[in-house]
Amino acid sequence: MTVQPDLNEITRAGLIVYWVTFGIMIGSAVCFAVMTWLRPYHDRKHGYMILAVVLIASGAYYAMAAQGGSVNIGRPGSHVFGNTAISSDGAQTTAGTTTRYRSIYYARYIDWVFTTPLLLLDLMIMAAVPVAVATWVVVADIFMIVIGLFAALSSHNPRWGFYGASCFFEILIGYGLLVPGIKCAYARGKGIGTFYTGLALLLFITWWGYPIVWGFAEGANFISVDAEVAAYAGLDIVAKAVFGWSFALDTLSSAALRKLSAKRASTCHLLCQLPAMRLCTLSSLADHPSPMPMAMRPPTHGRLSCPLPGHQSLHPPPAPAPAPAARPNGTTRAAPTINPVATYDDTAVSNVASPGRLGHTDPSLPSLCTIRSKLLELCVWRSCD
Repeated sequence: MTVQPDLNEITRAGLIVYWVTFGIMIGSAVCFAVMTWLRPYHDRKHGYMILAVVLIASGAYYAMAAQGGSVNIGRPGSHVFGNTAISSDGAQTTAGTTTRYRSIYYARYIDWVFTTPLLLLDLMIMAAVPVAVATWVVVADIFMIVIGLFAALSSHNPRWGFYGASCFFEILIGYGLLVPGIKCAYARGKGIGTFYTGLALLLFITWWGYPIVWGFAEGANFISVDAEVAAYAGLDIVAKAVFGWSFALDTLSSAALRKLSAKRASTCHLLCQLPAMRLCTLSSLADHPSPMPMAMRPPTHGRLSCPLPGHQSLHPPPAPAPAPAARPNGTTRAAPTINPVATYDDTAVSNVASPGRLGHTDPSLPSLCTIRSKLLELCVWRSCD
C-alpha cells in the first residue's frame, strides 16, 4: 500500500475563472490604450498607469490559467483533511491528519508587487501628495505584499506572524490614503477632492478583502482553491479594472485636471510678461510693499517704470517746478524736476519715506499691485517657459 498526500488544488471551474478574468483584464487594457492615445500628451499619465496595471494583471492571470506560477505547500496539523491511503485493490482509507498540501499561486504576488504601487501612485499624483508621504505609502505597500508572500509559502504556524505584520502595513497604507491624501486632494479643488475620496475608499475597502480571503484560504486552509480563485479574481477586477474604468470615464476629473493645468500655464505666462507691463509705480510700492523678497521678484533689469505701455501715466501731472534758489555768491541752482514717467532703480524704493514726494497716489494702484503680488505667490516656485 502506498500513501499519497492529499492535495487541495484547482479544478476546471477555477481554470475557467482564471480565463474569464484574463479576458476582462486584456480587454480593458486594449480600451485603455486606445482612450489614452486619443488624449493630449500632457493628459496621458493616468492612462499609462492604469494601462500598465491591467497589462501586468492580464499576464499574471494568463500564467495561472495555463496552470503555471504555483507551488504545492504543506499545511501541517490541518484538521479538515488527512492523508489518503490507496491500497493495491483501489480501496481508499484515511491514514491520519498530519499534512494537507495546497496549491499556492505565487504569480499573483508578483502581480501585486508591481500593480499595487502603481495604483497608489496614480492616486497620489492626482492629489499632489508630497513626495515624502507618497514614498512611505509605496514602501509600506511593497512590505505588505512581500511579507504576505512569506506567509503563503510558510508551511508552519509562524506564517500567522507574517500575516499580522502584513495587516499592520495595510493599516499604514489606509492612513496615507485617507488622511494626508484626502487633505491634499481637496486642496486642489472640490471636484478633485470628491473624485479622489471615492477612489481611495474603493481601494481601501477592496484591499481589506484580500487578508480576509487569505486567512480562510492560504492561512487556515478552510476553503477550496477554486473558492480562493473566485474570491481573488473578484477583488482584482474591482481593484484594477473597475478602478481603471473610473479614471477613464470620469470626465469631471479629467476636465478639472486639464483646467487646473491650463490655469497655471496662463498665470505663469502672465507673470513672465509683468516686467514689460509696468504695473506698479514707485509710489505705490512705497504704500503697498510687495510681500515677496526682492530676490524673488520677476526680473526688471534693475528698473521699474510707471505707466502701462501705450497709456498715459497713472499719476496726475506734477506741480510746476519752483523757481531756482539764489545762492550767496549770486548764482542759482536749478531745482530737480520730477518726471512721472521716469524710471527708478529698485534700490531707491527703500529710501522713499513717503509717496508725497512724488505727488498723490492714484486710488487704482493698490489693486494693480495686489494682482501682481497674488500672481507672484501663485508662480514663485514654477518656472516659466
